[in-house]
Amino acid sequence: MMAKYNNKLNMASLVLAIFSLSLSFGQQKENFYQGHIAEKIFKKYQKIGLHTGISSLYVDNEPNGMLLEFEKPRTFEIGLTYNFLQYEKLNFSVSAIYRTYNLTNYSNLKKEDSGYPIDIAGWLKIGPYFEYKLNTEVQYYFNLFNITIVNISVGPELTLARKIYGTTIAITDDERAVGYTSVSDYNATTFFGANLSLGFNIKTKPLLLQPFITYHYQPKNLFTKVVTTENLRVSENTVTKHHVTGNYILFGLKIIPSRDLF
Repeated sequence: MMAKYNNKLNMASLVLAIFSLSLSFGQQKENFYQGHIAEKIFKKYQKIGLHTGISSLYVDNEPNGMLLEFEKPRTFEIGLTYNFLQYEKLNFSVSAIYRTYNLTNYSNLKKEDSGYPIDIAGWLKIGPYFEYKLNTEVQYYFNLFNITIVNISVGPELTLARKIYGTTIAITDDERAVGYTSVSDYNATTFFGANLSLGFNIKTKPLLLQPFITYHYQPKNLFTKVVTTENLRVSENTVTKHHVTGNYILFGLKIIPSRDLF
């Protein structure tokens, strides 16, 4: 009977020890997810990290006789982020970023407009284009159900682009010029916009991984093409504008090394 009592006592002690250990771990985890989260993160990880991302630029096409339009450019960007100041749950950062992409035009000259027995469709790829971006962000960190750390950020962005001008002529008939003429131009070399981002934080021993999604808005169009269709047999001649707006949604990842690595 004494052995049976001792077994019950040992079992109760084991359950109590496991409960105490779980409570202690939960308190440690909760302590990290509470309070000055941004300060805690960047005491463990470096303030400089790698920024990468892919995005799709929005376009705006006016209808014309040849169905000519911009397709959405896919971009790739890479750069560095410096998290220069932390205060409680707030983090302040600045990023220098390099971005590249190609512009693709689609056109379709219908057979009734050209006199040929078939429609003439094609894609014209122009580029690559290179741009530089500088943005600053204020990030607010908070815990999500004590499971992960989430951050919401806002901030301005400056884009620097090289001035480019070009003319494209597509003619299908030498005797009777049928087709289009287009004039392409950057609207400026400097653009200002704003970012709104949602990010997550995956903590590992060597790295802090921060996947994020950003919506960027800028009031000025990035790139404009003016298209004039000429001598179409059936469709009306048109003068239309086609824009790469500069607005985009970015899917990105920031990689920040631990202080233990350096």
